Parts: sequence; structure tokens; C-alpha cells
Amino acid sequence: MVLKEITVIKKSQPGGSYEHITHLGNKREGWLYTQEQAIVNIQTKSEKLYVVDPNTFVPAYVTVLYENGISILRTQVEGRPTDHLLELEEST
Repeated sequence: MVLKEITVIKKSQPGGSYEHITHLGNKREGWLYTQEQAIVNIQTKSEKLYVVDPNTFVPAYVTVLYENGISILRTQVEGRPTDHLLELEEST
């Protein structure tokens, strides 16, 4: 399994919540996934995606949650949902 750090997200609605995330990636490494690609990579366990907490430097791993029949990406630390993805820079 490959570990990949997420540093940037794109949303269909600027300032929106998790359901508006359309892409996520890493500017330094030059990759950008669609939400669908990220979900497949997480579910097939080919990659483990994470965001580094800027205060504690602890990784918050991205998981796939299902809300109202929709798959969304959400970070978790020690099994608790966090907002690390929403705190990332929004790319245009």
C-alpha cells in the first residue's frame, strides 16, 4: 500500500462541505485525483491517503463514509471524524 499526503482540494462549490469535494491532490508531487479515483484507491487499499495536522504533525487518514446514499471522503484521527480535508487550500 502506498501512502500519499494530500495538500490541496477542489470543490464544486467554493466554501462548501465534504459533499462538494471533487478533487484532491498534492501540489509538490504533482498529482490530482478525482473524488471517484480516491474512493476506489482507498476501498481497494492500493493507497492510503492522509492530511498532516499542522499543529500536531499527526496524520489524519482519509476514509470513505456514506451519508444519505452518497460516498464522501472524510479524515479521521484515532477513529474520530475530523475536518482536516476542509482546512486544506482550495485549488482553482
